[in-house]
Amino acid sequence: MQGEDCGTAASASAGGDSGSDSSGGGDDIDGAGIYNNVCMACHETGAAGAPIRGDEAAWADRVEQGFATLLDHSINGFNAMPARGGNPNLSDAEMEAAYRPHGRAGDGRSRAGRW
Repeated sequence: MQGEDCGTAASASAGGDSGSDSSGGGDDIDGAGIYNNVCMACHETGAAGAPIRGDEAAWADRVEQGFATLLDHSINGFNAMPARGGNPNLSDAEMEAAYRPHGRAGDGRSRAGRW
């Protein structure tokens, strides 16, 4: 990933359209697959200063902002994080589904100490 920003590398590895309908509630969307193809490029390595999954301390202040704010940041981008993780083809519902498999409740609180 050296020399590339996370979003560019993630978008290239994820391919184009995810093929999901953005109007659904997210139940039929493979959030873990989206995470593995897009988000993990930065959130498993800490690239571009991204908080690493499993690092509770790194996520604490972010989680305090609430789920709606975190989802907004993932959809619209924030600091070094590109909008939609760098894949403009992901719908809002897909972004939400990618966030939820990591043990976060809808209010942003941790479930079972994951993340």
